[in-house]
Amino acid sequence: MKGNYSLDLDEISWILNDTYNVVRYYPHYNTSYNTFGKLVVPEWYKGRVELNYTTFSLELRNLQKNDSGLYRGKIITEGSNFVVEYRLSIFAQVSAPNLTVELEPVLCNDDVCNMVVTCTAGDLSLTSTCNSSTCTQKELTGSSSLAIFIRDGVIICNHSNPLNWSHATATPRQHTQRPRALSMWIRIAIGGLCVTIVTAGVCCWIKRLEKR
Repeated sequence: MKGNYSLDLDEISWILNDTYNVVRYYPHYNTSYNTFGKLVVPEWYKGRVELNYTTFSLELRNLQKNDSGLYRGKIITEGSNFVVEYRLSIFAQVSAPNLTVELEPVLCNDDVCNMVVTCTAGDLSLTSTCNSSTCTQKELTGSSSLAIFIRDGVIICNHSNPLNWSHATATPRQHTQRPRALSMWIRIAIGGLCVTIVTAGVCCWIKRLEKR
């Protein structure tokens, strides 16, 4: 709120979200030790705000996340009110997300499995089901500023706000393929077990013939 006012002012105030008083200034409040009016600043804003007594603009320092919101400046005169509004948004540096990838054995087809991909950043969490080319959102908690997708064969979790962004990556090929060596050894072991069972059966049959 800017400009010079020649009106006989009763009160100038700035209020956040129509709830919290940031400053209140009473130009005609005079005492024996103060002839420049009375400025009321709540404890939370002391040392962080400054009111320009000419333009009535507000300067807010050492911004906190809770300072975000709608600021309404009001000039009260006899019979008239002048109001101006500004919306302030505070954004902090986003943290780097953590990305974990796990196979979903139930969704395996031949030697290829889908993946459960979970991305976390602070109190935010996003879980998606991915294959080698696409991801489907499964569960979201917190804000929608997390996104999981696949680009050029790489799983990406993006954590962003209007000010900045950070991301984590993983390679799907490392997770979508079942371990073929392990699968082969399992097949060999099962095959060997079958051969042993068949061999034992044949031996028993031969021994029975010899006894006859």
